[in-house]
Amino acid sequence: MSTVVTSDSIVLLSQIGVSFEQDGTYSLDEVRLREALTEDPAGVEAVLVGDAAVTDDGVLDVLATTIDALVGESGRIPTAKQAAEDNISELESLIASQEVRLENVEARLERQFAALESLIGQLQSQSGFLTSIISQQAAQ
Repeated sequence: MSTVVTSDSIVLLSQIGVSFEQDGTYSLDEVRLREALTEDPAGVEAVLVGDAAVTDDGVLDVLATTIDALVGESGRIPTAKQAAEDNISELESLIASQEVRLENVEARLERQFAALESLIGQLQSQSGFLTSIISQQAAQ
């Protein structure tokens, strides 16, 4: 595990003008950064880029590692994105199969309705025939 380098005079990022806001963003005080670069350029360099000779990381190395862990090929964001895409694919497949099932149910109900309409028509015809026979029998 590597450590973050500090210089004798620069220990905090705020000493070189970097501050973090409550909303998670950062701000840079250019005046303070210029002052730090004028007063201790080696200290600013050590804090930002580290010392490769002793495998100590600077803030930028730590930041790059953190960003890579988030957005790199196997990072959290691509992994979460892939999981969401897989979920979407599964849901689309489920929706498609349910649409086919509903189309089949609709077709079956339409066939049943058509058969019932035909049966009602036949029964009405028979009813009319029977009514006329009964009327004829009553008239005699």
